[in-house]
Amino acid sequence: MLCLPLSLAAVTIEGQVRNFTFPEVMFNLLFGRFHLFMDDEIILPDAAGNFRYELEVDEIRFAQLKFKDKTIQLFLDPAAERLIVELDYAADDLALRFSGDSAAENTFINQRLYPNYHDKLRTLLPEQSSNPDAVDHFATEEETVEVDQLNEIRDQISEANYELLRREISAYYLTIRLQAGNNIGWRNHEEYEAHWMMRSEELGKLIDCQSANKFAPYFNHLIHTYYDHLRIKYYYLRSPADSTLWQQRFGVNSEAALADLKRNDKYNVDLYAIGKAGFCEAIFEKLLSNRIFRSQRDGDYENLIRIYEAFEEQFPESKYLPVLKAGMERI
Repeated sequence: MLCLPLSLAAVTIEGQVRNFTFPEVMFNLLFGRFHLFMDDEIILPDAAGNFRYELEVDEIRFAQLKFKDKTIQLFLDPAAERLIVELDYAADDLALRFSGDSAAENTFINQRLYPNYHDKLRTLLPEQSSNPDAVDHFATEEETVEVDQLNEIRDQISEANYELLRREISAYYLTIRLQAGNNIGWRNHEEYEAHWMMRSEELGKLIDCQSANKFAPYFNHLIHTYYDHLRIKYYYLRSPADSTLWQQRFGVNSEAALADLKRNDKYNVDLYAIGKAGFCEAIFEKLLSNRIFRSQRDGDYENLIRIYEAFEEQFPESKYLPVLKAGMERI
């Protein structure tokens, strides 16, 4: 497993999976919203489906247990020494049950917090999802329900964990609001500029630069969804008067050179230039680390060394560097 630099606490995950005929279960930590594929850990259940896994963490981390084609989310707290997971692979809802330490947090994130936000957005009728007021009303009502659910377990969890989950709920519904606008923006720039763009700008101001846990999945979905808003502005809505400024940000001296650069690199150089201009330093650090990690994983190597070296120079003490350095060494 990845060696973390700070003081570590041991966490034991154990349990039983019923009606599971496959030989192995996969465990993986999340690097924000991406799983640390290079650190996949195989767990071998016994004949009765019992399994056990131990790891060390230095802060709250999110992880996944994958049972063939079914995945459960894990909330791993250094203060919670033992988490028990029970499930039935044959059941549609997995009959998932948590006990032991941090059972309440794990139950909450699986039942309430982590359905895919695209799926949640698709529950809206087309006339609703294209109306910013309707999306805002939907998100506000749904968020209120989830906060009420979280408040029901508040006396079962630490105040720090409550605040983290509360921020994740907020990030989830900010992401939905932004994504609804982005869906319009990519296909109808004029409508986006008229009805969505300024709302998205205001939503971006709600992103917490001082977020205490930048591994939280929906915090990471949020910053990337807001980055997509910035891309829409850059690609379709920037003024010709901004050309010189953007050439400087991309390190070129003409629109032709900028177009050529972007033709050969659709991901890395975009995120570096647009993200650096659009986010506070702490969030840009996580955004850029995610981009580097994803480029290593997906083979988007154009300008990868360039942005990795820029990351090393700007964030030499970053806690994300061990993961990124290991990825560069493999490449």
